[in-house]
Amino acid sequence: MESDLAGLRNQRDVEGYADALKRVTVSWNALVDCMALGEATEMRTCPHCHYLIRLRATRCIQCWKTWDIGA
Repeated sequence: MESDLAGLRNQRDVEGYADALKRVTVSWNALVDCMALGEATEMRTCPHCHYLIRLRATRCIQCWKTWDIGA
């Protein structure tokens, strides 16, 4: 990606710029694919302070109170 961006900066003509831009776009898409984290985690609110937490959490990251997962 870094070399593709450098190539984009060095282009002087429109055709060369368009080709360099395509290479940057391909590199960017590959980077985004590598960073894919999957589905978003389901969330709910803490039963004590109402801070947004993960669905299966048993301790709140805001107030640190714990509870039974069935609660």
